[in-house]
Amino acid sequence: MESQRSHASAAVSKPLAFLPQPYAIDVASQLGDSEMPRKKKRLRKKIRIGDTYKWISAYTRAELKAKEYTLLAGRALPDPQTAAAAARPQTVTFEDYAWKWFHLYKENTLRPSTQQMYLNLFKTHLFPAFGKHDITAISSDALQAFFNTYHGKSKSTTDKVYITFDQVFSKAVQQDILAKNPMLAVEKPKGTAAERKPVPYEAVAGLTADLLAHPSGLLPLLCLHCGLRRGEALALNAASIQNGRLTVNQAVSYVKGKTIIGEPKTRAGYRTVPIPGFMLPLLKDKKGYLFGGSAPWCDSKYNRTWNRLRNEIPLLKEYSLHALRHTYNMLLRRAGVDEVTRQYLMGHDDFKTTAKTYTHIDANDISEAELKMQDLFA
Repeated sequence: MESQRSHASAAVSKPLAFLPQPYAIDVASQLGDSEMPRKKKRLRKKIRIGDTYKWISAYTRAELKAKEYTLLAGRALPDPQTAAAAARPQTVTFEDYAWKWFHLYKENTLRPSTQQMYLNLFKTHLFPAFGKHDITAISSDALQAFFNTYHGKSKSTTDKVYITFDQVFSKAVQQDILAKNPMLAVEKPKGTAAERKPVPYEAVAGLTADLLAHPSGLLPLLCLHCGLRRGEALALNAASIQNGRLTVNQAVSYVKGKTIIGEPKTRAGYRTVPIPGFMLPLLKDKKGYLFGGSAPWCDSKYNRTWNRLRNEIPLLKEYSLHALRHTYNMLLRRAGVDEVTRQYLMGHDDFKTTAKTYTHIDANDISEAELKMQDLFA
């Protein structure tokens, strides 16, 4: 019996090759698994080499280990030219590093409008001057010469450019790219604070009449008589209008040409604002967004509308849309509204902003003070 089984096993390895195929299959199916010849299994392993991976294989673990050692040993001893190239320091331009800093450490922490502010600073101020320079070669003297050209320019812009440079270089020091922040020795120019003056009190009635008569006058009217920021007004929808008041709970901003709906500028931006009675007919039966319907205006639509308004209403050529918001604070003060309520309606975190930035003294205020003094001693 044992000899028969041995003979059958031998028949599988050689004689089956010349037998008819159906018969060969039938004979093979009669043999148990333990009696079939087994093919030796190859062992495989994936080895990491730098940023890539390579598969190696062998029949034994010892052979596999030897291949792995040989491969890694060869990798550890590159040719002299490759080693010299790797040893040379790579040049990092200020522009490349600033983009890395912005995307990794700033972008996700900022509101969309603030993101756009940084992009504008990069494009208009930082990159034209230092974008292509090696970041390690930018000196304090070069930066000082750059900031000397900002004397007499907007204080707000100068401060933003200065702070952005300082943030980028500070991070480069933390990452050992620079030994010292070159901005530490730079003296910042004082700059001039640009004051957004309100529309004169005597001109408000005429401007209001012109805007009421214009088909696109609603947007500036909301800034002038409700104190809304541009983004807050553009984000209003039909649900924002309730019982003669506006609920402000979102704002539109434009980033890289995209229209983004987000939160108001500050926590205090969430507020409810009264609507003057003469404006209610303009808001009647509104559906969707007040400016755009199913979606808010894109930036190009807003720019076209605002430019047309400024061309067709002469007084608007002298004032920005934000200046109308300053005018609203002036009207509240003239109406005798107390400080706390003015701060709330303006959407400011503290009254210092309302009082220092948005309060403007004109000839009417001086005349009123003069009359009150006269009455005191009459």
